[in-house]
Amino acid sequence: MESGCSVSTSVEAPLIIVDGICRPLLRRRATALTVTNYPNPFSDQTALTITLPGEGAVSVHLLDTQGRRVRTLLSAVLPAGSYEQRFDASQLAPGEYTVLLRADGREAVRRILCVR
Repeated sequence: MESGCSVSTSVEAPLIIVDGICRPLLRRRATALTVTNYPNPFSDQTALTITLPGEGAVSVHLLDTQGRRVRTLLSAVLPAGSYEQRFDASQLAPGEYTVLLRADGREAVRRILCVR
């Protein structure tokens, strides 16, 4: 009996059939390299969340508006997954900054705003 099930690139096989209906498993692979933060804007600290689709060397840098590195927030080899890191910004001058995430030859950026 052919079910007509297919696998998209964001869903891991195997598929299961329940009551004749094709249902993918709920576990999904991270497909995008992302960096977010909360809250934004922030005053003294913010939480950065990074998502890595694959294992490898990872670096997270804080850049000023001129693109100069202010601080390296993370430099490590990590497996695929999502990670949260608290960032203490109490010593930063108020203003706009860019968080640059580099992993697996790719980059993701996030603009953040420090206010007092």
